[in-house]
Amino acid sequence: MKKDNPMKKVTLNCSICKEKIDEQITKNTNTVYWTEGHNAEPINAGRCCTECNNNVVIPFRVLKSALPKLDDINDSLVKALYLSEHGSEEEFDESLEECVKISKGALGELSHLEIYKDEEK
Repeated sequence: MKKDNPMKKVTLNCSICKEKIDEQITKNTNTVYWTEGHNAEPINAGRCCTECNNNVVIPFRVLKSALPKLDDINDSLVKALYLSEHGSEEEFDESLEECVKISKGALGELSHLEIYKDEEK
């Protein structure tokens, strides 16, 4: 005799869109394995639905992780602009090389970030 899923089902509303949080279902058995949504931080301290997780929370986290790298690129460009007016040609050329190096490094790191979205139903 097959037992029912012993998991306690909880009904929660998304802390972002306020809609009912969707159930997570195992595709091959159609068994509900999770009803408590996703961690909504850093948007808020609550739980969120899959749609808000994919379209709000994860993109925000990716952007937040990219900002320091973009700041590094911006800082190197500001330095290069300053040296274009106040430095020697050699200092300016070196600063441009540094800009390229920093930009390539940041792009290399950012290119490893991947966002997985649920397949369309």
